[in-house]
Amino acid sequence: MSIRRLFPLKNLLMAFGIATSAMLTSCASKPAGSAVPVIADLGWPRSFTSGGVTYTVYQPQLRSWDQVQLIAQAVVATQPIGAPEPHYGTASFSAMTTTDKVMRVVTLDDVSVTTVDFPADPTQSATYKTAIASWIPTSRQPFL
Repeated sequence: MSIRRLFPLKNLLMAFGIATSAMLTSCASKPAGSAVPVIADLGWPRSFTSGGVTYTVYQPQLRSWDQVQLIAQAVVATQPIGAPEPHYGTASFSAMTTTDKVMRVVTLDDVSVTTVDFPADPTQSATYKTAIASWIPTSRQPFL
């Protein structure tokens, strides 16, 4: 899946739970008068329904970012309609990144769900992976 999104650098780091002042101050200073896109934070967790299953995706956690490739992982709860309790698992994501330090914007390209792991329901992993992958926006929408 090839998609492209814009993230202000500060929001990207916060979205993946890595908003530390040391990382933010290492970025280039914002030049006077430059316009940085304002993206509303949609909050976490986020839910969607697909194929009779409600998915709740919790805030992704950054696993690595080498300034080129970003890898993150999120906890996902799945609850089929009528099920008394959800099953929990994880989904891993990867994306290629381009950083504009002057504008303090990171662009993510080729975002994909690389793996899912649902120990309590391993037979559904492929179905869950497809549903989560289809939930990721395919246009220039913020995925914060």
